Amino acid sequence: MKMLVGLGNEFRCDDSVGLRVAEALEKWASDDLIVQSYHGDALGLMALWEGVDELILVDAVRSLANSKDCLKIDLNAESLPKVECPVSSHGMGLLEAIEMSKALGTLPARALFFGIAATDFSQGRELSDPVNAAKSKLCQAIEKEWRLVNA
Repeated sequence: MKMLVGLGNEFRCDDSVGLRVAEALEKWASDDLIVQSYHGDALGLMALWEGVDELILVDAVRSLANSKDCLKIDLNAESLPKVECPVSSHGMGLLEAIEMSKALGTLPARALFFGIAATDFSQGRELSDPVNAAKSKLCQAIEKEWRLVNA
């Protein structure tokens, strides 16, 4: 089974981008693909992906050193750098949840993190133009990654 989890805070402008990606990809949800928005704690997140074979996590990141609009990390091959760790309502728990799952052997066999570079974490519900454009590109990339559409 595959799972996509969009993370964030719907009331903090660009921080909601993970939730917006999940919303956009909800149309692909099926018995084999769970699409979930999540804004809870780290332990709940770990429980959420228990028994999943393939996982994609999407969240806003504070900055990207390489000036790209999107970051992709294979979570079984490398760790989320603390500098690029998502900054949102669920705090710093994502990094610890991933590392704990690795240590316990419960991280899905295929686990990817996509971070979208965000700058506006103020109160509001609108994505900035660059983040909205990156969101659209990322949705297309995930659809191709999981062969939901013809490449």
